Parts: sequence; C-alpha cells; structure tokens
Amino acid sequence: GSIGVFGLKFDATKWAKSYGIHGDYYPHGSHAAAMHPLTPLTPNMKENISRMVLDYYDYFKGIVSTGRSLPIDEVEKVAQGRVWTGEQAKEVGLVDALGGLDRAISYAKKAHTKTERVEVDHWPRRTFRLEDLPGLLAGREVSYLDTAPAPPISGIGK
Repeated sequence: GSIGVFGLKFDATKWAKSYGIHGDYYPHGSHAAAMHPLTPLTPNMKENISRMVLDYYDYFKGIVSTGRSLPIDEVEKVAQGRVWTGEQAKEVGLVDALGGLDRAISYAKKAHTKTERVEVDHWPRRTFRLEDLPGLLAGREVSYLDTAPAPPISGIGK
C-alpha cells in the first residue's frame, strides 16, 4: 500500500478535433467545465487540480495520523506516495498485523460488532460464466472475486 494521492485531467480535444467532434457546454462558473474531456487544460485548471490533490493528500495523512496515533510529521516521513509491502508497512507502524481479506473481515467482525453476525458484500461481483456450471453442479462454491479466466472445459465446443 501507499500514502499518496494523484489526479488526472483527461483531455480529448485533439482526438475529437481530428474526427470533427466538438463539445458545447454552458458552464455556471469559470471552472465548471474543467474536468470535461473536451475542455483543454489551462494553467489555471492545472493549479486548481494540483491544489485539490494536495488538499486530499493532507486529508489522507490526517486520517492516517489519527488512526495510527502518529504525529503528522511522522506520517509524512513514511508517506510521500511511497509504496510499502505489508512487512515494510508493519515495520514503519502503518499496520498492526499481516493477513488477507478473510483475516481482515474476521478482525472487523470481532472489533466492531457485538454478535459477529454480519453480511459481507464482495466487490467487484463476478458474473456467472458457463465454466462455473460443473463446479456448481458438483457442489463447489464459486468465488465471485476470482477474475482469472477459468480453465477450459474439455468436451465443450467440439
């Protein structure tokens, strides 16, 4: 993970112009169309986007500071958009323990509920695929978080 924020401004004006496309809009303020893809980036817009990114970054560091009980200057030492492995994050005090999704859900149930009976929604939800059918018929549970392609099923399509 990391403590960092970035911002993007998609500018499709040259592409659109090459196809004869133009956009009309009726802004209600000087920056109302700033994020419109057919509005070119101006120095003023760039300055505003940079300011928003820095504001979000400061907000994010504040959340980390409060949540980890660390002074802001200590958070800044490990932030700056650096990417940490789980073990590195534990060494610098950004996490308490290592584990996967199941461990995190188990911790959240114990720490933040009275009964530990909760319903967990997994996102993104994977849609049913024909490849799921043999497993379902065999009584196996299909993981809807798995986005890797399923192995081919022999005999289908021949």
